[in-house]
Amino acid sequence: MLRTAIGVSLCGFAACAAVGLDTRELAANPSVVYAPGTYPNVSTDFIRALPKIEHHMHIEGALSPELLFKLAERNNVTSLSAGNFSTPDTLWERYRNWDGLADFVAVSEQEMVVFQHERDYEDLAYSYLERSHYDGLVYAEVNFLPEGHISRGISMETVIRGLRRGLERGKTDFDIDTQLFACFSKTHNHTRTRATIDKLAPFAQAGDIIGLGAAGNEDGFPPSEFSDLYSYARSVGFQHFTIHAGETGPPSYVREAAFDLNLTRIDHAISARSEPELLRQLAEKDVFVTVCRLSNVLLGVDGQVADAPLREFLDAGVKFSLNTDDPTFLGGSILTVYLKVQEAFGFDVATWERIVSNSIDGSWTTDEHKDSLRRKLEAVMRQWDGKEL
Repeated sequence: MLRTAIGVSLCGFAACAAVGLDTRELAANPSVVYAPGTYPNVSTDFIRALPKIEHHMHIEGALSPELLFKLAERNNVTSLSAGNFSTPDTLWERYRNWDGLADFVAVSEQEMVVFQHERDYEDLAYSYLERSHYDGLVYAEVNFLPEGHISRGISMETVIRGLRRGLERGKTDFDIDTQLFACFSKTHNHTRTRATIDKLAPFAQAGDIIGLGAAGNEDGFPPSEFSDLYSYARSVGFQHFTIHAGETGPPSYVREAAFDLNLTRIDHAISARSEPELLRQLAEKDVFVTVCRLSNVLLGVDGQVADAPLREFLDAGVKFSLNTDDPTFLGGSILTVYLKVQEAFGFDVATWERIVSNSIDGSWTTDEHKDSLRRKLEAVMRQWDGKEL
């Protein structure tokens, strides 16, 4: 859920207490998510064992205050104190108490200045996998917002090579497979975005990035407005596409994404729940939805986790995955997301098997890799065959 030009979310606008999260504690001590008694009505053993797949995670939103200050020291960045925070602890406090949009934009823009070299991007990507391997993450399609970096004079090669090196190092250490794709901002003019696509094209052609998405404020930016950019991206070698639609926008935006842009993946698509016929059409077209449950609550799209249209999606046959969106600003790892969803919905083993299986189907990866992911899921299902949650 990217709201700004630099690629992080406004997840801090609502108190993490709304979904029972403490961002500082979760980041510093991941085991708190799994501590006995944290989820008294949830089989945490089963939820943690599930092989998790993430399709909607903005890597800039995985920057922890601890890494931020480490990079600031490395790169001699001294401007952070201007944002009225000077330590990781004070920054975590800011994350829990944003003072409106202007405050968030000011802080997040300051944060991006710490990324200056390839090693910085490598450390960011690696830190995400280091945190996520505890959760049972086995595959992630990670996106980044190039315009937030190249606008500061950082080369596209520096950003992509650094992120890929971090992801590759994470594969070696944690056995998590990943792919990388880019996401442009809807609020930028098309000339600027097309120039960004041109800079990305060689990396798409080489297979260093696998796709293109669009994020940002939906108000006044219907998906059909970007048809020329998606057509152009297809012509220069991009293979896979998605767009944020129907998070705060109307159902018509979801329809435009699926049928005007001819996309088979849509990010959020929450508003589609109000039109059963649209849900039927999405299922018929085999459109895959990336759901970001905690983000929706913390941003005020829904009042609570249980308000998500997950049962409506399941009943209509709309495939979806569960995702973190911006894990640091949400305070929610992928395991936290799964646990919160189970706490709210009480799905049985068969339903979880279906959700994870659909997540595999919707991935931008090879059939061979999907078969490998299915075998991991089948192994868990054999362990829990006949058991109740």
